[in-house]
Amino acid sequence: MKTNLNTLSNLLQGSKKPKGINVRDRNKQVSNNSQYIPDPYKKVASSMEQQFANFMLTEMQKTAGEESGNDTGTDYYKSLLQTERAKTMSAKGDGLGLKKMILEQIYPQRLRNEITYNNFKAREQSQFKKSQIDMHEKQQRFSELNKLSASVNTEKGMGYE
Repeated sequence: MKTNLNTLSNLLQGSKKPKGINVRDRNKQVSNNSQYIPDPYKKVASSMEQQFANFMLTEMQKTAGEESGNDTGTDYYKSLLQTERAKTMSAKGDGLGLKKMILEQIYPQRLRNEITYNNFKAREQSQFKKSQIDMHEKQQRFSELNKLSASVNTEKGMGYE
């Protein structure tokens, strides 16, 4: 029991460092793992932060007591300005900080590694190739239908000369 108290007091006084993960190294790992977040997730988190900023600015403007006139053009341009302000707020530096929180919910730390990222990229590329094949097949079917339609119309005497 006495050794446990001595160890505890030494740890509290800082004379001995506990074994395990160095806090600085851990912070480096957390900050560097953002490279393993796929772009679609980053875009979703950014757009959600921007929407929140836009909503917040809208509510703040309501409390300012400004009268919105009957002029729809003015209201339209004010909303555009507000949207641009929201974009600027969310894009500058770390934004409002919501993006990190949203990313933590939709793409947690445990998924932020090279293996998971490469699997995501491979799946994304295979889906892209599949969509290209599907589009090519649709184009072939469409051209076959056009040829068939043209031959049917010429047989009926409806062809274009």
